Amino acid sequence: MKESFRTLVVGVTGRRHIAPYALRAVEESTRAIFDFLAQVEDAHVVLETGLAIGADSLAARAALDAKRRGAKLLLRAVLPMPQHEYSKDFKTTSEPGTPSELDDFRALVDACDDVVEIPIVERKTNGEFSREAQYAALGERLVRESDLLLAYWSGDASKNKPGGTVDVVTRKLRAIATGARGRVLSIATPENFREKNPDGSKRFRPELIDSPGACALDSGAFAPVASALESLASALDVTLQRTE
Repeated sequence: MKESFRTLVVGVTGRRHIAPYALRAVEESTRAIFDFLAQVEDAHVVLETGLAIGADSLAARAALDAKRRGAKLLLRAVLPMPQHEYSKDFKTTSEPGTPSELDDFRALVDACDDVVEIPIVERKTNGEFSREAQYAALGERLVRESDLLLAYWSGDASKNKPGGTVDVVTRKLRAIATGARGRVLSIATPENFREKNPDGSKRFRPELIDSPGACALDSGAFAPVASALESLASALDVTLQRTE
């Protein structure tokens, strides 16, 4: 018997710095994913994203593009802290003629259908709070609320921190294994690692993977996006609308 979703919540977690060589492939797979979501019958699709640079904002832009092409979905920003505090995460400078990270963030917030701010988890006596605790709270929401978690990473679980991609994916898979609802769709996304030169300046080193943009369902192996979406339709037990 097919499960009828009144609302299909799609959460996003992933790398902030995506290796440039993989960006087009990741964007193309993301477009295919949103085309798939637009075809799911009897579902009100809600995308929840923290709008961080990288994967979060990439998925948000793909959702906006899908809406312009006729998809019926709701884009919800779930900010890990009040917006005026979260804005400090984004650079205010950029190359001449291009918007800054902060400009991009504000534009995406304005384009969202709904904006949720996670309350401060705990304030210290001096009024300060832990940003790490706020990111962890966002991760907890993604694990708890997502019917489908889109995870933009390479599958390398060696780097883990509370609220980070590895943490969120691991906890979601553990929850699914114990009977919780939901699925994880990983999109092969290499990171552009930031490293320091001996003189203190920074450089980027791209993570090298074989098939950027390939997708994996839950703990499965990466495969072409079309194949992974077939498996996802079966796993969610949904019917897709026919397209002309």
